[in-house]
Amino acid sequence: MARNDLRRAEATALCNGIIDIEQLSSTGNLKFHSINGETNNFIEIKRNKRKHSFYNMLVKRLTLKSQKCASQKKKPETESSISMEKSWASRARLFKEYKEVQREKAADPDIQLVCDDSNIFKWTALIKGPSETPYEGGVFQLAFAVPEQYPLQPPQVRFLTKIFHPNVHFKTGEICLDILKNAWSPAWTLQSVCRAIIALMAHPEPDSPLNCDSGNLLRSGDVRGYQSMARMYTRLAAMPKKG
Repeated sequence: MARNDLRRAEATALCNGIIDIEQLSSTGNLKFHSINGETNNFIEIKRNKRKHSFYNMLVKRLTLKSQKCASQKKKPETESSISMEKSWASRARLFKEYKEVQREKAADPDIQLVCDDSNIFKWTALIKGPSETPYEGGVFQLAFAVPEQYPLQPPQVRFLTKIFHPNVHFKTGEICLDILKNAWSPAWTLQSVCRAIIALMAHPEPDSPLNCDSGNLLRSGDVRGYQSMARMYTRLAAMPKKG
């Protein structure tokens, strides 16, 4: 049996849109120019014992081809459809939050959330420093990068405004806050995340610092030193320049 004959028979079947053995078995007029230059249809090959090995090889090749095509088609469609569903669910949730933010602007003057005009997964926020803290009088900008799995996964939030705080990385603005990591719940919204960050500003956790200098001051009991540094950076970075 010539290998070229087998490839030619396989190509003939594929050109006729047949990649499934059941399809091939029910097609009696599909002809192959194959064995010894003879013209044979599939039924003849199947019944002829002399050509039995050719039939088996053809079935095997077409079965493998059918399985390969099925796996290539099925996997991307399944993954893309799941991803698309999550993306649409996330967009719907964010659009709902956007409408709530527009309604409640006056109700929460300490937070101003803004959605990017061209990308609903990017937001910024302006939050006011809490009263009776070294951040009082300052306005701090946050950047939100919302994943397509939101609200099942938390947004990534960082300070764009420099801030001296134990739980905020001084250079990157990364925030150490449990609700942005392992304590996240879909019940949280971008607005409530802002509120939690304001609460963290008022009640720092020096035992899990991202800013070691700030954390060390509080752990050593030097509250005055911590407040002095925090107040200085608030004046430098978070307050409007006069004149």
